[in-house]
Amino acid sequence: MHSWITLLRNFVCKQKESRRLFIDAVYKVSDLSDDSSLYLPYNLWDGVFLKEIEDWIKDEPYNPIPYKWSGDFQLMKKSLELDPTDQQGLARFGANLVSKINMNQHEIHAGFGYSGDPVSDIQDIQFFKPFLKNIENPELRRSFTVELEELESCALQFI
Repeated sequence: MHSWITLLRNFVCKQKESRRLFIDAVYKVSDLSDDSSLYLPYNLWDGVFLKEIEDWIKDEPYNPIPYKWSGDFQLMKKSLELDPTDQQGLARFGANLVSKINMNQHEIHAGFGYSGDPVSDIQDIQFFKPFLKNIENPELRRSFTVELEELESCALQFI
């Protein structure tokens, strides 16, 4: 508990390294939770973390950690390029990719068209496929593989 208090005190005191360690720790804990909003409420993310993550990326352009936590799909791609074996980065990117493409396809069954750009979605899937082999959890790897194959098949029908 003492280390969290120290991290929080340093965060408030605006010590850059401590703020970044604190952000990384909060994201790691929130990823382990069933409800990440308990650990990462929007006002904390938007009011504090987002600016620090942007500065972190500028200060350390070759560090994959701030890209991973950015929440920006393109920046998360950069995180994988910098560290293709980071299990949290792989899981977060895969989940975001599946969610993004599901959103583009969610009304198709009701007779509506493709909501996004199927070509872009296929490119994103093709980007991620080589990274699947790096996912250590076989169940997660299998789940992403199956979901992405289905999503890609659907997107191909709209080209």
